[in-house]
Formats: sequence, structure tokens, C-alpha cells
Amino acid sequence: VNNATFDNINTKPGSAMLEINGGNPQINNSIFQNTNGNKSYYGINILNGANPIISGNSFSNTNYPIYITTGDPVLSGNTANDNLYNGIFFDAGYEVSDDVVLEKDLPYYVDSIIEIKNNAILTINAGAEIRFNPFGAIGQDGLEIKDGGVLQTIGEEGEEIKFTAAALSPLAGYWKGLYFLGDAGENSIINNVLIEYANIGIKVADGAPEIELDNIIFNENNTDTNPADLLEL
Repeated sequence: VNNATFDNINTKPGSAMLEINGGNPQINNSIFQNTNGNKSYYGINILNGANPIISGNSFSNTNYPIYITTGDPVLSGNTANDNLYNGIFFDAGYEVSDDVVLEKDLPYYVDSIIEIKNNAILTINAGAEIRFNPFGAIGQDGLEIKDGGVLQTIGEEGEEIKFTAAALSPLAGYWKGLYFLGDAGENSIINNVLIEYANIGIKVADGAPEIELDNIIFNENNTDTNPADLLEL
């Protein structure tokens, strides 16, 4: 799909202007917008492990411009205005059990605990922004690394990765944090990131493997790290 316009589509709640049910199609330089005073539920809904390339599209007057139920899309250069959430929304049941890469694009919204498990690697590249708890369930949302899972956040100076709250005026503890359980996998990296408004910014359980930590900025968390001397180990 290239240079298409999806306009004036009256989708019912739970449906989408464009549903990608598996496969790896390319959706480029297209317009997704809804009129008649109603907001469609999704602009694009990604299901059934689909791996589409979604690039250079614009979204307006929808609830969720890009919604990921299951899958690993390649996202870049998309824009969103006048939507309920101007970003990329993960389904509450989303989990990382195969390797997934998040690139810099629209902000990503998380409204649950995303488990990284089954020896999978979640890679978050420079400039990406992850916003937690859009629905206000205080302290319930975050990332949990377990069962051999690995988190690699590879920011750069001036292109830090941002973990923050999905609220205009958040307080510390608004979301849970980054939790590494004792059975997490090896080779996790947290470099050049900002972590703010979490309950515990980074929590590492007894028995968890060593994590590479460098150039981390903490802001307005209840607790930055647990154990407290994590950055000194």
C-alpha cells in the first residue's frame, strides 16, 4: 500500500481502517483519517505475528493510530495529530516471546506489564520513547524481564531512550519500572536512557545475571534502583 488515503471510514468499535493479519506488507506514505464526528477505534491494527513495514504515514482523528496486538512491525517517519493517543499502542496482552526491535518513531504506549521471556530479546534503539500507564492504574505497568529474556536499550548521547509516564502531570510511582527477575537472560544492556516517574526505576532480583549499565538519568522515581548500590556493583 503506497500513497493511499483512508478517509471517512465509519469503523465500529474494535475494528480498524486497515487490519494486518500476518505477513510482512509495506504501508508507506499513506493517510489515515476519519470524519463524520466519530473516531474510529484503530488506524492500523497489527495481528497474528505480522511484521509489516509502516513508514511515512499520517494519522488523524482516530483513537489509536497504530495498535499492536501481536507482531513486530518496522516503524519509521510516521506522524499523528488530533488522535486520542498520538502514538503506537501495545495491546494489554502483548508479550515479547520472539525477538522484537523498537525504532524511534511515534511514542509507544504501554498499559500493562510487558513480559520479555522465552529467551527473546527486546531491543530499543536510540531516540525511542516508551510511555506507561495511559489509563491511570497507578504502579501497574512496566517491563518484566524473565525466563531467559533480554532487554537491550541502546541509546546515544542526545538521542537517549526515554521511559516515562503517559500523563501530563505525573507523580513518582505512576508506573512500575524495569524489573529483572532471577531467571532473566544474560547480556541485558541499559545505556543512555532516562527513567522517570517509576516506582522503582531498575529492580534486579537476587540471582539475575549482571546487566551492563551506563549513562542512566533518573528523575522523580520513588526509588531509582533496587538494590540501592546497583550502579556501583
